[in-house]
Amino acid sequence: MVAKEVVTAPEVQQLLVNTLDVELERKRATRVLCVGSEQTIT
Repeated sequence: MVAKEVVTAPEVQQLLVNTLDVELERKRATRVLCVGSEQTIT
């Protein structure tokens, strides 16, 4: 079981990195949308 965890550790790290990247992109997109809507409102 320990050996299995060691083998899958890089894959798990890559998954975590990918999800973090997705979250960052989503936040960046929503921020751009918010700024754009604020500009159109004003």
